[in-house]
Amino acid sequence: MITLHYLNDSRGQRILWLLEELCIPYTLKRYTRDAILRRAPNDLRVNSTPLNKSPSIEDTGEDGTENLVLGESGAIVEYLITRYGKNTELYMAPESPGWTDNLFYTHLAEGSLQPLLFVPLLKNVYKLGDSTSDGKDIPAIQRNYLNPNLIKFGKMITEHLRRLQPGQYLAGREVPTAADFMMFYTLEAFVARAPREAVSEEIREYVERARQRTAYQRALEKGGPFNMIC
Repeated sequence: MITLHYLNDSRGQRILWLLEELCIPYTLKRYTRDAILRRAPNDLRVNSTPLNKSPSIEDTGEDGTENLVLGESGAIVEYLITRYGKNTELYMAPESPGWTDNLFYTHLAEGSLQPLLFVPLLKNVYKLGDSTSDGKDIPAIQRNYLNPNLIKFGKMITEHLRRLQPGQYLAGREVPTAADFMMFYTLEAFVARAPREAVSEEIREYVERARQRTAYQRALEKGGPFNMIC
């Protein structure tokens, strides 16, 4: 049995959606951020992985004899699909068409794209000023480095989406794969934080289409409303 430690408005949304797509039984343990500082509560720090982060899962196996604890959303996505989704369209074998796209976008989400959205996030959530503690000019960093790179990534993702058939997800299938569970959260942040010229109609349509999936709607019902924070 899977237990998901789920912090509201967090990367845990990826895992909650995936579990609903897999249609496997799981237990959801919900944690709520502090309303002012948006920090995780102490009970998440006690109950989750040693890093005290959401998401994390526990898996006791079908017979209850295993004792796996796993953090990091990318690792959890790959584990759950490999362990519980091999007989579904969510799983992609290396010989599958679109496998390299699946591999690339699975790792792009947190490897290169999400870090570019971190400074806009901090300014928004923690109401930072226009300079860092060592005097660096945040608007200059955003203008000269972050925004040009976000525009470049937006163009690349848009071109990829245009090559797909209508209704296809990032790996070219009619259903989401690991790439989509990882990129969806990041692209929600991208739509909210990236400069306007980086966010194409294709990206907006992709995000909205994922939001409308029945499994994602079930995830919202179980996890509560989702607001992009981090």
